[in-house]
Amino acid sequence: MKLAWSTRCGARPKESAGLQLLRGAVRSHATSVRLQGSALIHRAGVNHKARRPWAPSARLLSMSTSARRLHYTYAQYLALEEESSVRHEYLDGEIYAMAGGSPDHAALAAALIGILRGQLPPGCRVFTSDLRVRISPTGLTTYPDAAVVCGRTERAAEDPLAVVNPVLLVEVTSSSTEEYDRGEKLRHYRSLASLREVLFVSHRGPELTLHRREDTAWVASTAGPGGMLALASVAAKIAVDDVYRDDLEDLG
Repeated sequence: MKLAWSTRCGARPKESAGLQLLRGAVRSHATSVRLQGSALIHRAGVNHKARRPWAPSARLLSMSTSARRLHYTYAQYLALEEESSVRHEYLDGEIYAMAGGSPDHAALAAALIGILRGQLPPGCRVFTSDLRVRISPTGLTTYPDAAVVCGRTERAAEDPLAVVNPVLLVEVTSSSTEEYDRGEKLRHYRSLASLREVLFVSHRGPELTLHRREDTAWVASTAGPGGMLALASVAAKIAVDDVYRDDLEDLG
């Protein structure tokens, strides 16, 4: 991942109001933590199993022995997202840097989006991982690898760029995020009233797993090579072999 910017990169750009807001929170909530110079360096590539929060600086010059974890408001999170080239999740006042994906990850997400786009009924749109999704019941804000919304998008009251009404969410797993994606993150997703299905695309090999809401329960089904899954939420059929048409280079 690229650093947001560093003093080594030459003259520092003028700070926006957003970064000034975030710096003010750091000074008021953690006076024992001092930023080196004026650089804000993002801690990217987070292993979600460890759930290590983003820190305002990767260089902590001094910390008290009773250092506490910072608590950020949602407004401060949005200020960071406006300035950062790295995407972050937000939950319970903590900000988590999202790791960049491998070439296989990007290819699988692109393949799935292409297949979906060719089958979606009128009025439904598929979105890339640039779409921010807000799960209001649990407080998680994140960026799924793909999402489908049917009808007009509905936005979070506190975040006009975050959508709250997807019918389908897609996650391409990775070695560092698979446990989180299939566990805690899935539980967050299930709390969305609009959501009908969650599709997982495995990074390990040709395998798709679909979680579907049926009445008050969620039912999972898996398909491997030669198999197919029917997505009732968008009236589409996904053949496993179509998603994995090209060989994976980063198996593991």
